[in-house]
Amino acid sequence: MTQEMINKEKEELMNRIKKRVGSFHTVNVIDLIYTAALSIFFLILLLGGDESTYGFQFFGILLLVFGALAMSFIMWKYSATLKSISDAEEYVQHYDKFRHYSLYWCGIPFAIVFTAAAFLLWGSAIATLVVVGWAILILAIILSGAYKNKDIERLRELLELEDNATPN
Repeated sequence: MTQEMINKEKEELMNRIKKRVGSFHTVNVIDLIYTAALSIFFLILLLGGDESTYGFQFFGILLLVFGALAMSFIMWKYSATLKSISDAEEYVQHYDKFRHYSLYWCGIPFAIVFTAAAFLLWGSAIATLVVVGWAILILAIILSGAYKNKDIERLRELLELEDNATPN
């Protein structure tokens, strides 16, 4: 594959990826605004109640509200960062970094918060079933490879091909 063909395909891939990330960013902005408004509504609703509502369920709902806000903010920040990158190699590096860190900054904390909230809200039997169901669903999605971005994988291949073709 010639360098010209590689460059052309990289440009096409980056245009397609940037278009998708732009849409993703727009959805994340709307999601962040909606989640913030819904969180404020729930906080007003919860804090406006009588003192008997301040129990385990209150803290369970509070955990879910703050967890949803944090997830929305992280996804908005992630899409804003990727949207601003135009270099293919830098884009792949940031994509890999965010994908790796999303497990530690989003996935694991969300699982912990969701589990704690489920136990506070529904009790142990139902919460266990809900948490096990979510775990099975998430593992099925990860193992199926449905979350992989084929454009990013092809761009990675082109970058490797380009690096291997470059004489030292």
